[in-house]
Amino acid sequence: MNDNPATDRLMNDINDAPTRIVLRRFRDDPKGIIALLIDEPGTREAYTCMMYEHVGQHGHGHPDAVVANSTPVRKLDCPTAKDARALLNELRSMGYNPRVLQRIPSDALQRRRETLAAIRSR
Repeated sequence: MNDNPATDRLMNDINDAPTRIVLRRFRDDPKGIIALLIDEPGTREAYTCMMYEHVGQHGHGHPDAVVANSTPVRKLDCPTAKDARALLNELRSMGYNPRVLQRIPSDALQRRRETLAAIRSR
């Protein structure tokens, strides 16, 4: 590890603890699956989170905007399941331990705020 406790905590989250994600499917592209890594800040603003897609890979954005323009991947045996499972496997290959949730939990924004506060206090 390095000398930055906030970075160490983030790396531990990636390597050990489950990463809470919400899978969404874009309405205009049924194969366009995006994983919202809802506890990971996307920018210096807590209102954004990290996201992951096959195309473009890691990115960031406002989770509410994605939810408004997509539909949930409710079951991993639906028509988009193959694409969703492939995305989950890709995340696992990078060291994530994805825990799929159906909705964005009410504490996700607060968790991103706490992560940013830990980074800023450094």
